[in-house]
Amino acid sequence: MIHYIITAIVMSAVFLFVFLMMRFGPVRHTWITLDKSQLKQLKDVNRKFRQSHPPTKPSGSPLYKKRMMTHEGIAIHKNGILAKFIIGPNGKYRFVPFEEISAIHPVTVENPFTKTDSKWLGLSSWKALHIETESGMVHLVNSHAHEFEALVLALKKAMGDKWDKLYRPDEALWTNLREGEAGIHSSVRRVPFVERPSRPFVEVEPKVLPSTTGKGKLLLEESDEDYRKRTRYQMQAGAILMAFSVGMLLVWAYLTLAGIALLLLSTFLVIMGAMVLILSGVVMATAKSRPRIRIYENGFEMPILVGQRTFFISYGEVKSINERKSALMGEFWVFDTGKPSQMGMVKKDMEGFDEIFGFIKSKIARPEHIVDLKPTEEEAATSRKLEYGLYAAGLVVGVIMSVALASFVYIGYPAYYFYFGLGLVLPPTTMVTVTMFTYQMRKLRKFVPRRLNVKVPALIIVALIIYSILNLTVGVQLGTDVPITVATNIGPKPSTSALSPGLYENLNITADGHIVVEAGDYLWLRGVNLTMNLSHDKEFGIWVEEGAELIMEDVTIRSATSPFGYTFEIMGTARISGCHISGLWGDPENVNYDGGLEIYSSDVVIEHTSIVDSVTNGLLIVDSAPLLENITVKNAWDDGIEMRKSKARLYNSTIEGCRWAIVMSKYSFPTIRWNSITDNNHGIHVRVSDPVIEENEFTNNRNYAIWLDEFSIPQISDNTFSANDEDIIQEPDTPILEFCGIVTLGITVVCLLILFWVYKEGMRKEY
Repeated sequence: MIHYIITAIVMSAVFLFVFLMMRFGPVRHTWITLDKSQLKQLKDVNRKFRQSHPPTKPSGSPLYKKRMMTHEGIAIHKNGILAKFIIGPNGKYRFVPFEEISAIHPVTVENPFTKTDSKWLGLSSWKALHIETESGMVHLVNSHAHEFEALVLALKKAMGDKWDKLYRPDEALWTNLREGEAGIHSSVRRVPFVERPSRPFVEVEPKVLPSTTGKGKLLLEESDEDYRKRTRYQMQAGAILMAFSVGMLLVWAYLTLAGIALLLLSTFLVIMGAMVLILSGVVMATAKSRPRIRIYENGFEMPILVGQRTFFISYGEVKSINERKSALMGEFWVFDTGKPSQMGMVKKDMEGFDEIFGFIKSKIARPEHIVDLKPTEEEAATSRKLEYGLYAAGLVVGVIMSVALASFVYIGYPAYYFYFGLGLVLPPTTMVTVTMFTYQMRKLRKFVPRRLNVKVPALIIVALIIYSILNLTVGVQLGTDVPITVATNIGPKPSTSALSPGLYENLNITADGHIVVEAGDYLWLRGVNLTMNLSHDKEFGIWVEEGAELIMEDVTIRSATSPFGYTFEIMGTARISGCHISGLWGDPENVNYDGGLEIYSSDVVIEHTSIVDSVTNGLLIVDSAPLLENITVKNAWDDGIEMRKSKARLYNSTIEGCRWAIVMSKYSFPTIRWNSITDNNHGIHVRVSDPVIEENEFTNNRNYAIWLDEFSIPQISDNTFSANDEDIIQEPDTPILEFCGIVTLGITVVCLLILFWVYKEGMRKEY
């Protein structure tokens, strides 16, 4: 727990440092190059001015404030400007009263990377203001980062007559962020005003204040027939969305049933399928309850996508009118405001619309026809409900994504691992989705309140970080007591046996069927040569049922026909001594779960026995603790010995010529002592296990003698290593749980900072 507290403090300190550097740290305009004499001149002017002019503090709430967390921020107060004013090329946040401002110049900023507007490289040019002071300072504020018309209006309102006296529209400056006179104080500017660039500067003229108020009188309301048509279109659109979502879920189900492991594709299909299915249901359920379209003297009243809420678009807000056509709706007009989800769509054949279309076009995109309505109490309540609904949607999306991801990652694991893994994934994922939904709501000012109640997402994030900490602390402690289950591929019990129970001694036996030892019976083979007469792989095998006993002494077992292999599965008691076993079957497509001499019982002793030339594994030991002593496992195509959740004891044995000598996983705790591990492609591979490996000889193993992952805690001592490529390889000790905790804490801090910024921005937008 202390690690997470320390990590939280460190991460918070890092983010606080970054914030403070962006907010209060210095800024440098790199294209401004002044010689020492010019810079000294500016500093002397500023120093002398400060000596005779005491500092002034901002007065009242800002009329305009934006991007104050960065170097581009500006706040316009009633008595001055708070921004990063520079002396020469270097600056920091300073408050400058309007009395100190000496000139304001329009500026054209040229994009140094393109000469035409580009989707990837941005606009070719944008507007700016060069604000300079009597004290030798300059601030450059540009439309690339600010709502320029609103900023100019705020300046004009705050400065009054001073704006007309200080604004120099005929003395435009220019920069391309690599050169130019913009940002350089006039007292040290070598050329007062250079020739204008090839593209003329668009003059900064503040918009006139809107003269239109209210919606005006109602000109047109959607008729009953048009309303029925629109309802039918929405039902059809919902049905198409539903069919699309069902199709994605069917593809996901097919991939899952077919065992096709495409994790990212499957996760995408199930998440998007579920989300689109929910959306289609909501669209169809609300189709008949949506309000009608109403067209007023000053704008459109449109229904939102779902629900009974409407929004109003005044004609002055519309930037363009476009004609569109779709298979469902036919031809319609789109009145686009240039803002997300804020557009009006009217059918071209809407009854009565042609008669007022000319009147509407005459008011489009004219500032005097912008109407900013305050919501009624009912509309405000509906907007708040929609805001809370979007918070819930962000929460649901995060949960769906997390459940889908955890389900795929922990498929086949016990339920505990799914819930614990979900606890690792859900908090950061849901924090991001909730914060993203909140951040995007800033752009939906007609649908949700201008001042969002960010306490709701903040509480969600706090609850998620508490859940994450509890999951990490409680879950890890409980995890040690959770029973580990492992998958087994025990074949179905054969119906008949080629040998009856009893003693068989000094015989040559050819088995034309399975050899089955049933519960309560025993089979004793002594001095027997046993040949499994196979015509194809896995046709016959030896099957020892739980409660049965198999004794084999000095027995040789082989397959009559190479390369066909037989199965050998022990669930009961077995004593195997002095035997030679070859030709064991294995599944090359499923080497970790099936094949070789499979042991599922702890009441098994194998000694003085050789197991050679297995198709995959020599021995597969699952959830059991057999005794293996003085055995030889040689030339196994895959693993000499595969252990899964095993406490096997391996003494005085030889593992030679295998791809992997010994592989253990799933919390195995074997004891491996006094053995020879020789001439294998890989030696002992340890994953999530705690073995005892002592006094063994590792000779001429390629790749490594012992490989350990970061989750294993072995006891390794007194071993001898000779001519191995690597003796012991220890995976880096990556504290994965601590890493998850650090990431979650970091995301928490970032999300809370974003919410705080949204809150501060909403304060100035509040009605």
